[in-house]
This record gives sequence, structure tokens and C-alpha cells, in this order.
Amino acid sequence: GRSVSRAVGRSDGRFSGRTDSNGRLVGFQIARGDKRSGENGFFIPIHHAMPVLETLKDHPVVERGALGLGLFEMRPNFAEALAVPAEYSQTGLLVGEAIAGGPASSAFFAGDIVLSLNEEPIRKVKQFRNEIGYLGPGSKARFRILRSGNVQKVEIELGKLEDLLRIMEQYTEPDRKEPPSNLPARTSNTLFTDVEVANLTEELRKEHEITAGFHGIVVTHVVGNEDSDSEEKNVLVGPYEAGLRVGYLITEINFQPVTSIEEAAKKLESVSRKAVVVGLKAEKGRDSLAGLQIP
Repeated sequence: GRSVSRAVGRSDGRFSGRTDSNGRLVGFQIARGDKRSGENGFFIPIHHAMPVLETLKDHPVVERGALGLGLFEMRPNFAEALAVPAEYSQTGLLVGEAIAGGPASSAFFAGDIVLSLNEEPIRKVKQFRNEIGYLGPGSKARFRILRSGNVQKVEIELGKLEDLLRIMEQYTEPDRKEPPSNLPARTSNTLFTDVEVANLTEELRKEHEITAGFHGIVVTHVVGNEDSDSEEKNVLVGPYEAGLRVGYLITEINFQPVTSIEEAAKKLESVSRKAVVVGLKAEKGRDSLAGLQIP
């Protein structure tokens, strides 16, 4: 029979238990989908719900576990830039940052790739965050990570999500050297394939609403459009498909800070790969990463 056969509980489906054909509870439906409006339903499997229910018996407030990592799903451009072995190039999560003072700050570094959590493969950021949350604070989490081409094992005690949020509220950007005050208004279309960048002048800062104190090189032109997304999973993609947009600020190349076209050019001279990982300040100062091809 079908694994889920009927709902029990509320008749309108907004919150109801779901049973299999043998009458065993398999989870909870907390929102019903609507084909006409395109809204999705939401279902919580029983193996995710039970730890929460058990916790609620003794603690009315559920505390979620936290790690403190900025993570990005693996892409072909990242794999090329970081020389990731082929067997790991389509799995895992790339660490963009370990939040200073967070539970993971002493064990993870930018550029690490998280392969598994408690022996279970990890491919999606949402999946990973949910699992960390369900484990709860004080739990020991075991990870396999890829660092500089070598697989390592790491074990960390998870912290409280509330504590991590307080740390993040007080978080400030790392101290980085200021660019020269007389930085020339220079542009370049040769640093990255199909991308034009410029030194960040006050005029460009105002034009693209870049927050004071952020430094780097600003993206002024990107080749590509919304319809040019590659459907192949193993090929390098262009800058637009990689997530780059006009007005974004490139602040790092391979996790090293850059403040000018001249500095970026020097860093790229030593790169032997076909792509690099760039750190970005995106809209409203949001941190992001992109893998960009280089000529």
C-alpha cells in the first residue's frame, strides 16, 4: 500500500497526523498544499518530530543547536577553483566563514568542504541546518571534511542558537587594510572572464549604495542573463549563472582580501586553476561567494 494513506486530526488539514496503510503514525502535516494557488504543503517526518516531542515533556521551550558556519552548496566553479578531487566535486558544502566566537570557530576554516554529518552525506544547506537544529545544544556532532585535498574527521559540541545569534549581533567585520586614498578610477575586463570591474570610487559607492567601510572592487558589467542557466552539472558556468550581479563588491579572491584592481591582478598571477572563489558583498551588504572563471 501507499506509505501515507490518510490524515488524522483536524479536518481542514492545517495540522494533522499522517498514518501509513497499517495505521502507524509517520509524521505531521502542518500546512496543506493548494494546486490552484501553487502553495506547497509542509510535512514533518516522525523521526524529526519525535525528538522535539520528547524534549517538550521536560522542557516547554525547544532549544535548537547551532554551529556558526557560513555555507554554500558545491558548484563546478568552486570545485575547479579549489582543486577538489572528482569524487567530491558534486557533494558537500563549502565553508565561506566560521563565525568568530561560535562553536565551530576553532575547528573549521574558510575553504573547508563539509562532506557528512554523523556519517550521513550532506548536499543541501537547508538539510544541514535542520539536522544541526534537531540535534540540540550540547550534542556532539561528528563531521567528515575535505581540507586541502585531504579528508579529516572533526567532532564539535553544538552551541545554542540563541547564544550564536547574540554573538552575530555583536559581530564586526575583520580589520582589513584601507585602500590608498588616491586610488585611481580604473576599470578592467581582463581579470575575470566575461566580467568588468572597477576600483571603488566614492561615485561608484554612491551609485551602487555600497556601505561605508566595505572595500574591494565593484562589478560594473556581467555577461549573461536569466535564461542562460546551464543544465549540465559538471561544466563551469559563466559569471551571471554563478550569481554575480552589477553593483556587487568583490572583497576576496580565494579567501584573501583585495581592495583594488592592482592588488587583484597580483593575486591572480599565482593562480594556476581555471577559476577562483571570490567573496562578495551583495545586495544590502549580504555576504556571498561565487566561482569565477579567469582568462
